[in-house]
Amino acid sequence: MDDLRSIVGHEIEFQVRLWQGDYSEALASAESALGGLESSELRGYRALWQYLAGAAAWLGAKMGGISGLSAKSRLHFDAAKDAASGIAWLVRLSRYQSGHATVVGEDIALLEQIERVEAVLEQLGTVHDRSFVRREKQILQGLASKDEFEEAHKLLGETVGFQAGKVEAEGSPDPWWIAGDVCFVFEDHAGGGEDPIIDVTKARQVSSHPKWMRANVEASSKARILPVLVTSAQKVRSAAVPHLDGVGLWSIKDLRKWAETALAAIRELRKTFAEPGDLEWRAKAAEVFKQNGLAAQQLLSELESRLVTEHLQQIR
Repeated sequence: MDDLRSIVGHEIEFQVRLWQGDYSEALASAESALGGLESSELRGYRALWQYLAGAAAWLGAKMGGISGLSAKSRLHFDAAKDAASGIAWLVRLSRYQSGHATVVGEDIALLEQIERVEAVLEQLGTVHDRSFVRREKQILQGLASKDEFEEAHKLLGETVGFQAGKVEAEGSPDPWWIAGDVCFVFEDHAGGGEDPIIDVTKARQVSSHPKWMRANVEASSKARILPVLVTSAQKVRSAAVPHLDGVGLWSIKDLRKWAETALAAIRELRKTFAEPGDLEWRAKAAEVFKQNGLAAQQLLSELESRLVTEHLQQIR
């Protein structure tokens, strides 16, 4: 009980010092409070106080001009991230630490996916799996249908934690998926017949999609946009090839297989999901995503290595 009173006293002192603009003393109070937060069960609360300590140090460096506090802020922000790595906005704090840009970008995109998956699972309900099974069936049957393919494609992205969208407008792309600084914009070619061939018109459509995204979807403004052609075609007209530079290829067969893997993984994760914010569940979910190739950065690397110009047979 005495230890608890001591921690609360340090927390109150932190607030008083912060309001007074005495940032170095506020930092000292935060660090004193942290000294009493040793239990593993307090990991989330410890992350909060690491963040508050980092904020006090940052304010002291920026507004108070106190030498040395900038380095302190980096240490506390990084400790906050380590204490609660399942929280996307805390991971961003590690940008204060040099040499982590690539890792941070990957982590943010994946954790944004996990947070959205939590929202999907909560929306579908945790008491029974009726709604989830209905969603799963809608996606898999839709991907096997020409008429429902695009809607199922969009719904798949949402279920796997992407910010997914689609609008019916002249010149608009088919579904797009966004997570962190990764954006996929798709041209679905599901109704091309038994032996489809990619022609100039289709090539121009898919190559124009990144410009449309920049102009119409704010979330893509700073993202790495990869246009992706989803098709069962094995051939492409030679005249279309110049328009397909940098366009990824996702065969319909491979997309359906990926969807089955993704839905099976999320179905398994759903068994232990209770409510959003469980850091242990998020850590497990992140590992499952990585193991099954569901993370945005993994999918980006895969589709960037599978370009239309390198994998389709050119014909006149």
